[in-house]
Amino acid sequence: MLKLKTSGIKEVRSRVSARREKLANLEGAHLKAAIVIHSWVMRNFRVEGGMHADAQHRWVPLAPSTIAARVRRGTWPGKKLQVNGILRMGFVPSGTRRMGKVENFVPYAVYHEKGTPKMPMRKMFPSERQAYDLIRPIFHDHVRVSIK
Repeated sequence: MLKLKTSGIKEVRSRVSARREKLANLEGAHLKAAIVIHSWVMRNFRVEGGMHADAQHRWVPLAPSTIAARVRRGTWPGKKLQVNGILRMGFVPSGTRRMGKVENFVPYAVYHEKGTPKMPMRKMFPSERQAYDLIRPIFHDHVRVSIK
């Protein structure tokens, strides 16, 4: 007859349960990811769309009519999309257990991000690939620390 004796099962279950809870609590990782994306957006504003890896998402020059209007108002020379700073400062990072996000509640932000028939797209957010590359290390560290 073969007998198998096990011990420490309760301790192992307890450790596994604690690790599972740490892994499930993504609030800190989501907030860090949102802050990293927010920082990228702020740098992108500083270099006027130059953070984009592909040329199709880099900001196009301002139209001559826009430059003329800014000259009349006394806001030229100046940076693209930054006459008064409202759009740039409207980005807010946040994180919860379920998601991290960077939002901008300025009503016209979406028109710049996506473009319109009369206005070219000037993407303020990173591409999906760039965002993934930025936040992957955060979640890698979260897993590494949680399973210690």
